Amino acid sequence: MKYDLTAINIIPKRLVSPESWVKHLPFAYYLMQHVRPGVLVELGVHTGNSFCAFAEAARIFNIDTKFYGVDTFEGEKHAGFYDTSVYDELSHYTKLNFNESVSLLKMRFEEAVHYFTDKSIDVLHIDGLHTYEAVKSDFDTWLPKMKPNGIILFHDTLVRRDEFGVWKLWSEIKDNYYHSYEFSFGHGLGVLFLGEIPFADHLKELDRDLNIQNLFLPAGERNEWHFQFKRCDILYKDLKREHEQLRDVEHVEVRAQRDEAQAVIKELRSRISFKIYYIPFIISAKVKKFFGLK
Repeated sequence: MKYDLTAINIIPKRLVSPESWVKHLPFAYYLMQHVRPGVLVELGVHTGNSFCAFAEAARIFNIDTKFYGVDTFEGEKHAGFYDTSVYDELSHYTKLNFNESVSLLKMRFEEAVHYFTDKSIDVLHIDGLHTYEAVKSDFDTWLPKMKPNGIILFHDTLVRRDEFGVWKLWSEIKDNYYHSYEFSFGHGLGVLFLGEIPFADHLKELDRDLNIQNLFLPAGERNEWHFQFKRCDILYKDLKREHEQLRDVEHVEVRAQRDEAQAVIKELRSRISFKIYYIPFIISAKVKKFFGLK
């Protein structure tokens, strides 16, 4: 069977820190290409790597999707806390690149849920606070908003440190629905199919024929290397700029020291010239005074 793998080879236009979702971006593009959702909601946007990848895929494949990114944009204990620059930068980028197809809802998840009618969401990405209690609450609260054949993504299904509990919820629910699949890299990504949908059967066939892990992992690692290269390039440019600024400062300081030295030399020369000029007159006056001459 032939598969259209165009989406897997897309290089993301925007990659920023943190890079925890970078390895899953090829699947994000692939999902968008084949599911073509009408409504996609992301809970926990942070700097927007996954959110912007979904929106970018819609633009590339000409998909009419409404995107909603829900986040307080203040941070939490797992992702860390941050200032308003994160929201400001992402808001500017989405408005510039995606126009009205993207909405950032700056609020808590339990507040945002009231903006959606039941059975209205095609794809839900849960990536907020990662404690068991928090992710279970997110799942239970938003499940009624999902279409019967909707897809829910859970990030960090493999992480078991610092009170992470996504793995526990995933183990409880993954066998209770039509189909589920878990990527065993990039901190783990669980894909839960609530009901029968062609894409679920498509993934089964894809895994049987090409092995999904072996297909998406190299593409994800390519993105990670691309991200590291971009970060090194930015670091190099920053260091180069700092070096040039330091060199300019040194030039200014050297120039100032040179000008100061030249001023001192000029003053000394002036004093010496003055003394040399008047020495004969002084000597002559002293000689005349000694001999009583006028």
